[in-house]
Amino acid sequence: MAGAINEAGGNANLTLYKDANHNSWDSAFAEPNLLSWLFSHQMGQEKENDSE
Repeated sequence: MAGAINEAGGNANLTLYKDANHNSWDSAFAEPNLLSWLFSHQMGQEKENDSE
């Protein structure tokens, strides 16, 4: 999915957490930039260079 988004001009990042299984949200929410990136977006908002 991330590859297809990037090929279409997007800027997707993919992080795989070893041994996270179904509980991967703990590792994801521990990422220091996740929440600031998440809340920097709004529906219908497009940025020319969304590299965060």
